[in-house]
Amino acid sequence: MEDYNIQEGKVEEASTEHLSVDYNSAKEKLHELLNKKVEKISGELNEKLNKEILRVNEHYDKILGEFNLNKSRAVERIKEATKNNEPADKLNRMKEAFEHSFSDSNLLKITSEIKAVIENEKSKYSLDVDNRLINTTIIYYPVFKVILVLDEAGFSKAVEVVYNPLTDELSSFVCDSCKTSLNELNVCHGGHICCSSCLHSCSECGKRFCRLCFAGICDSCGKLVCKNCARKCSSCGKLVCKNCMRKTGTGGEKCSNCVSYCPVCSKIVEKKTMVRGSDGRMVCRGCASKK
Repeated sequence: MEDYNIQEGKVEEASTEHLSVDYNSAKEKLHELLNKKVEKISGELNEKLNKEILRVNEHYDKILGEFNLNKSRAVERIKEATKNNEPADKLNRMKEAFEHSFSDSNLLKITSEIKAVIENEKSKYSLDVDNRLINTTIIYYPVFKVILVLDEAGFSKAVEVVYNPLTDELSSFVCDSCKTSLNELNVCHGGHICCSSCLHSCSECGKRFCRLCFAGICDSCGKLVCKNCARKCSSCGKLVCKNCMRKTGTGGEKCSNCVSYCPVCSKIVEKKTMVRGSDGRMVCRGCASKK
């Protein structure tokens, strides 16, 4: 921002309708910037936590091992005393001591203590990040919109071009025909923005059109023809240009491939209506009927 002349604005001049959206966008960007650092710290904490959990489990494995070992020994002593017919009061004291030291509640106390210690370690090594924007600054800058008029042989089209001075970027355009990015703008007579490669002149009217505006290639002369100048022969159904259409003696129009001149009357007629005359030549039916 050091390249720009910045002036303090007035709060009342700023529009606040879009601020909630922009604020959330800024928070997402901040989260994105912090994400790598958070992932690194989280990884380090998880590594330490795993070590602590391993240490806790090893410690309590020893305690549980001693608990089970002492329990087994107490059971053996009671069995031995019973076998030796020790006095009843002594056996009762031994059993009471056993229940006091090795009951299920004692075992549950140890396992509960293990869970509590592990949960405590997790809370010590947990990471909870809540990013908040304490101070925010709104920067307004102008975006310039320019109406560019493209002229093509008397035909013109207005195009809106947007310039962002902050990013030094202009609106991007693509060719309506081939969809490639454009470094220069052309407009065809059909109103399409196109590249130079897609811009061609119609062989009939001479106007420049893009590929979207061309009907195709004339079947008779092989020239490119626009949709306005293209014709369809009613006899063969092929696409031809206006120059390759011929008016027949009946007033209709056919392509040059479907008509011929009668050598007798010089009228243009459809080839399929011609017949062989008495002299062997192909003539129109009118001339063939004359004797």
